[in-house]
Amino acid sequence: MPGGQERARANHPLHTRRGVHWLATVMTGKRAHTDSAGPFLSRKYGADLLKGDVDSPGSFIEGRIFATNPGKNLYTVDVRLDLKAKAAYLDVAIEDKLQKRLELLVGDHLRISLRGAQLLPFSGAPSHVPVILRFREGITVLLVSRAGLQGEKDKLFHVWPSLSKQFYSSERGLLIHLLA
Repeated sequence: MPGGQERARANHPLHTRRGVHWLATVMTGKRAHTDSAGPFLSRKYGADLLKGDVDSPGSFIEGRIFATNPGKNLYTVDVRLDLKAKAAYLDVAIEDKLQKRLELLVGDHLRISLRGAQLLPFSGAPSHVPVILRFREGITVLLVSRAGLQGEKDKLFHVWPSLSKQFYSSERGLLIHLLA
């Protein structure tokens, strides 16, 4: 690099009341800058998906798993803003190779990164968003909370088979991706 400057990039989790947020710290020369490159930065809603708005970095959907169809690797997620709002269900299809590495249950409160998502048309019940969110290459899911005896929360599933170097920290339930 010119002038002997080195760049180092490290991802650090930031724990807040709302869950885990990722901040990337970029070192250039003598100063460190915080980069907003994380998987859960901009929440999207059903109307955004209908417009095809899934490509912005850090975009995600949030909701609770309402139902599953294991034979089709399909999850129906309730994405309404709050429990008083009218039901709004989104079907999420996850490739078998990815789904096998997830531990998701009905009732789980999730954030699903839209990175790598495909939108497929869907015509179903009026309570469903008329698209299916499909993940074929990889998926990043944050388990915000789980009801019941397990009571798990803030568990990150980062399933991208094409990435070769991964590190899982079981103490915090976080997956830290090591950049090559």
